[in-house]
Amino acid sequence: MNRRDLLIYIGVAVAVGMVLLNVAILASPAVYSFFSQGGNPAVLYGSERDYAIQSTVWTAIFAMSIIAVLLYAYELSEEV
Repeated sequence: MNRRDLLIYIGVAVAVGMVLLNVAILASPAVYSFFSQGGNPAVLYGSERDYAIQSTVWTAIFAMSIIAVLLYAYELSEEV
């Protein structure tokens, strides 16, 4: 296994983790509260707008990190 394969596997693992985390956040207010506001599910009721914005921002950050890893893997493949 070379570095390119390893980086692609890491990118896939991050993508799968991103999907699982976002599904858990959307499915359970307790999961969202655990990550954002200290584990109090009652806080979520008045902050649906903030919840959607924060979820979108974190999804974008994770997606950009995956894109960066895959671009680096592409550059490594051209060097070979």
